Amino acid sequence: MFQSIKPFFYFVLGGLAFMLVWAAHKADDASRLQALLDSSDKAFATSDPSHTNIIISDKTFIIRAADGYTPTVKNGDDGKPTVMLKRDRNQKSAKAFDRIIVENDNSLRWLGRVLSQLHKHLPAAPQAYWLCEDEEIVGAPFIIMERCNGVVIRKRLPEEFAKIPKVEERLANALIRAQADLHTIKIEGALEKLGRPEGYLNRQLEGWGKRWNLSKTTENKNMDWIRDALAQNMPTPQTASIIHNDLKLDNCQFQPDNPDKVTAIFDWDMATLGDPLADFGVTLSYWIDPITAKYKNLPVMLIGDYPPKEFLKERYQDYTGFSLDAIKWYESFSFWKLAIIAQQLYKRYVDGATKDPRMAFFGKVAEVMAERGRMDV
Repeated sequence: MFQSIKPFFYFVLGGLAFMLVWAAHKADDASRLQALLDSSDKAFATSDPSHTNIIISDKTFIIRAADGYTPTVKNGDDGKPTVMLKRDRNQKSAKAFDRIIVENDNSLRWLGRVLSQLHKHLPAAPQAYWLCEDEEIVGAPFIIMERCNGVVIRKRLPEEFAKIPKVEERLANALIRAQADLHTIKIEGALEKLGRPEGYLNRQLEGWGKRWNLSKTTENKNMDWIRDALAQNMPTPQTASIIHNDLKLDNCQFQPDNPDKVTAIFDWDMATLGDPLADFGVTLSYWIDPITAKYKNLPVMLIGDYPPKEFLKERYQDYTGFSLDAIKWYESFSFWKLAIIAQQLYKRYVDGATKDPRMAFFGKVAEVMAERGRMDV
């Protein structure tokens, strides 16, 4: 009789063992978070509503929350800072924890995985210290990562750089140097799990084509021409690299006395393994462009005496050794994607999903980007 119930017995025993291991792991995560918060010296909110900082022994950590959640800071009865997460309206109620509630989504899970590995190979990548995917600890997965301090270049130069000689050229060189450092990292070990580089361009072209079909409000011959030209002339990637997918100056940080080195790169949510020239093409599409400059009221990325795109291309080729013979394909592809992004915003306005009057102009932006992207690839 025992023989007949043996499989069931082992099944139950295995289930109990799994439950014990899982419970111990969850307790370890909870204890680890509690110890981290108990050791904090102070906490404070930032200007970004999705971020809150805690300081432990003079080292600052940033706590990331997903869209729809706002971390707030207050002092507890014991004088210790308490970071609580306020859910926006229509969000499910959060589970309280002694010191902190931080919630996350799949993009932040991915961010934690990328930055837990990438910082070992690229100093400009902030370190993710802890990604906890057990939703029972605080009510959702959360991430605690390094907080970086410095200067970020927006549309205009900040005061710290205003009097530095040739500063725009030096900033441009630093940007491309950082991108080259990223693209020449050897993909091995844990980094191999950050994406599927095989077929990357095909998937991108197909995916963005579907986005265009879903968002277009009128026909656009330039968009159709670019799509067909890209499909017919798709280059063979020279290599596979870790790519950022949104690398531009305002996603980089510098120290106020040094425009020659990017000390931190942000917004790694779209990072993956793919064609490095697709990433470089994105950077080029954001750069100052004399052709689009003739259009009034377009969103301006940079204002200043920055070098032309040819400077960026020369530096990139020098630093990576990659051929840029097919760079027009990647530039056209990037402008095509910008047109689709602008069209998606405009479609929301047309459909009444937003009443923001600024969105009304993005239909024109899409037209201009499509016109700019039509080049001999």
